[in-house]
Amino acid sequence: MKTCINLREQFGKRFKIRYDESYYAENPKFRSQEEPWLQIIPCIGGEIYPHGGSRLAAFLRPGPRAKQLRALRCVEVHTAGSDGVTVLFDVADFDQVAQIMQPRKRRSPQYTPEQLEAKRQAMNRINQQRLQTHGAGQESPIGA
Repeated sequence: MKTCINLREQFGKRFKIRYDESYYAENPKFRSQEEPWLQIIPCIGGEIYPHGGSRLAAFLRPGPRAKQLRALRCVEVHTAGSDGVTVLFDVADFDQVAQIMQPRKRRSPQYTPEQLEAKRQAMNRINQQRLQTHGAGQESPIGA
């Protein structure tokens, strides 16, 4: 099987990464092997996904952005139709393509394992205080 770029490793700290629909239908036994192939970066009006090796593909629906994307020297038009355009480009040219595609950025900050553990401990303390205040087995006023 040909290799491809792992979008989560390469861009996961800056941008949202989701999976193609077929990822969830895949046999879990083979899912880990095919996981990088099924990763997608959602963008405004389209998406970026692996094409193989150091190449990526971008699909964008018709409109002014699609025309801008096609005009870039770093892209090769793979398919163009009434539903949109798909271009191929090298990962080194990601930033140029991303300016037009506008990938969805990660909403939450990335925490270190130490920060996550501190947050877990704080939540455990809060939960313990709620149990002591409202008693075990009694309904909490928070949900009321």
